[in-house]
Amino acid sequence: MHMWGPKAGWAKYKLRLRRRRLLLRAFRKKHEIKSVVSRIKQIRNEDVLAFVTLRNEIDRLPEFLDHHRKLGIAHFLIVDNASTDGSVAYLRDQSDVSLWQTDHSYRLSRFGLDWLTWLMIRHGHGHWCLTLDADEIFIYPNWKTRSLAALTDWLDRSGNRSFGALMLDLYPKGPLNDTDQRHLTSAFEHLCWYDCGNYTIEKKRHRTTSGFKGGGSGKRIFFTRPTQGTHFKQNTTRKMGPPLCIFELHPCDFAAHAEPHLWRKR
Repeated sequence: MHMWGPKAGWAKYKLRLRRRRLLLRAFRKKHEIKSVVSRIKQIRNEDVLAFVTLRNEIDRLPEFLDHHRKLGIAHFLIVDNASTDGSVAYLRDQSDVSLWQTDHSYRLSRFGLDWLTWLMIRHGHGHWCLTLDADEIFIYPNWKTRSLAALTDWLDRSGNRSFGALMLDLYPKGPLNDTDQRHLTSAFEHLCWYDCGNYTIEKKRHRTTSGFKGGGSGKRIFFTRPTQGTHFKQNTTRKMGPPLCIFELHPCDFAAHAEPHLWRKR
């Protein structure tokens, strides 16, 4: 007797329950973020959106915004977690940014995901949505010549609802203390070193996506056994979901959710 069918059905049911639980968390956390400036009316149906949580990232923001604008991000929905370095004033002046602010716990909001999930529920349905931190740069094959719109069009035609990616740690040549990030003109110019191996990937039997489980410099430096450095609970590189994914609201559970990545709203 084949047990795969019942097991798969049970796995899908558990995923739906988890999705509803995450929705309830986001619903409870929605009052923790307050709007600073809203330009939501600028968003068009075909726009690719970026959702970001940050704190004191003024040194990285110019390159971060410029890079993702060039890829094709049309609007940034950003939650500032009590920055004190001028990030709020800078973001308020950006014509393609809608900004919220909070002084509540980043950790207790699932590291900002509860806040971003609520914003996706409100504004992301039907859009491809990219979730990032301000110290992350999203790239993909042929990113210098092919826009995000070309990528998402290809994903749509292929029937793919997400785009997996690896979190790759970049660092400069030589001691880290010798590099002053405040004076870097480009992360790609100065942070051009990385570990090219030692990464692992996990395929869930009843899921359609795979997850990278870390590795690279963190695993090489801090962990020596093969089983170490592969899970977030072991205090190392976090487990990654697809960075590009589709976001949709479903009548059965009111909302969908995923780990930081790119989603599509229909």
